[in-house]
Amino acid sequence: MNEFAAHLEPAKGEGTPWPGAALRAASALHAEAVEQLFYACEMRLGRFLAQMVGDRALAEDLLQESFYEAFRCRDQLGEIENPEAWLFGIARNRALSSLRRRRRFPSRSRASRATL
Repeated sequence: MNEFAAHLEPAKGEGTPWPGAALRAASALHAEAVEQLFYACEMRLGRFLAQMVGDRALAEDLLQESFYEAFRCRDQLGEIENPEAWLFGIARNRALSSLRRRRRFPSRSRASRATL
């Protein structure tokens, strides 16, 4: 157990135990929610990204990055009213960042696509 966790969990016989198992279970539920969100939105989100960036391979990369970001922030899902809109917002921001990079460094974008 790391030093931080040692401060959170009381010693044996002291008070109520830290709800570590409950937090892990909640995290697993959020991970399952992200997975369900993935299956519900994958096709539409992929088309959305492909239309935004005009490159199917780049859109697939951005789709994967978007779902990774959603998984990384899965603990916020309980506070989000519309998870689909949240996910599309993540994807839109990823696409806009990619388009800005392509505009700033056009030769790098073409070179990296040509090597694949």
